[in-house]
Amino acid sequence: MKLSVYKKAFLYQVLTIAYMILPFALAVFFTENGIRFNNEWLISLGVLWFLGFVAFNILRLFLFKCPECDLNIFYNYTPHLLFNVFHNLPYKKCTKCGYDHTKA
Repeated sequence: MKLSVYKKAFLYQVLTIAYMILPFALAVFFTENGIRFNNEWLISLGVLWFLGFVAFNILRLFLFKCPECDLNIFYNYTPHLLFNVFHNLPYKKCTKCGYDHTKA
């Protein structure tokens, strides 16, 4: 089964959201079970988590391109908008060329 660009990008975004939730879930788990860490350990884990989060989002810019116009499928290319921004979920249709990203 071949996945479409949209499904691949959607699954990647679900993985990114799971990565964002992971430290908070671990903190609740460790606190409930009485496990404590010192501050230096927590700061280094926080920095590593942030760098991983930035890496996930930078990879998202280069991995998922529209097959027709080779532009990112998370970006809104509508010319009349004041601010063109990246969105958390991919677009089903390219906002520049109109290609349907749900086609496999």
